[in-house]
Amino acid sequence: MTATAQPAARRDATAPAHPPAGGHLSRVPQGFATLFAALGLLCALLLLLLVLARGGVYAVSRRGALWRALAVLLAGLAAATLLGWGLVLLFPGTLPAGTWPGPPTGCAAGWSRAAPSTAAHRAR
Repeated sequence: MTATAQPAARRDATAPAHPPAGGHLSRVPQGFATLFAALGLLCALLLLLLVLARGGVYAVSRRGALWRALAVLLAGLAAATLLGWGLVLLFPGTLPAGTWPGPPTGCAAGWSRAAPSTAAHRAR
């Protein structure tokens, strides 16, 4: 039994990395946007309810608890941002087209190398 292998056809550098989505999966981003908008509204309403009901609940908090809570919030946001950034760097070219607009005008050259939309920079 023999097998022959043909060299792979060269890909066009300007072509999208993935074919455009179609079918049921094309509605997934809109579904997530609707879900997260509804969850955000629900959280805002629950927070408003808690603020309005705070007079009916007696609680003593420690001195400096607000600053500690704020520090935990900021540390969590920083960790989540760094995790997302690291995933994008580990798997380049996997974001769907149009979800990342590219680097802002006049940014550092080091950042523009990671952008999938700046093929012109690589051609120089």
